[in-house]
Amino acid sequence: MLYYCYLLSDNSQVIVRRFVVSCRNVRMTLAASEDLRMLLPRMESRAEVERHALKLQFWSRADLQAMDLPVAAIPNTAFFTATLADSFGLQCDLRFIIWEDVLYPPDGQIWILGFCRDNEISSDSTLTIVHQRKAIIEESDTLTRTWFSD
Repeated sequence: MLYYCYLLSDNSQVIVRRFVVSCRNVRMTLAASEDLRMLLPRMESRAEVERHALKLQFWSRADLQAMDLPVAAIPNTAFFTATLADSFGLQCDLRFIIWEDVLYPPDGQIWILGFCRDNEISSDSTLTIVHQRKAIIEESDTLTRTWFSD
């Protein structure tokens, strides 16, 4: 349970209790971290993006935003994109492609599969790459579950 304290315009305080519905793991693939390294060579900028990505812990498919990150579905796929406003000197926003692994207990897990500039066009080859990254995650997850079930 989280408590927020808001200061109102008449200098009175209101304490609001908020229940956290789910707090899920947010994981990034190695390929996505390489995408991020190519876009942002400075470690400080990458760390800031990773902190923003942690906002996805409280996101669900029904929400249009993960705190202040706008999230949109990619049509005809199981993927979503979250857009981060530019504060890194890219002259455009940063977009990351995410996938929700609902089979991971207890509430699922969010995978960041790739990063790109917001003005880059999502082509069929980009979606093919993202599908392959998802397939690698699913295959390794299947191997892990069979390994530990014995």
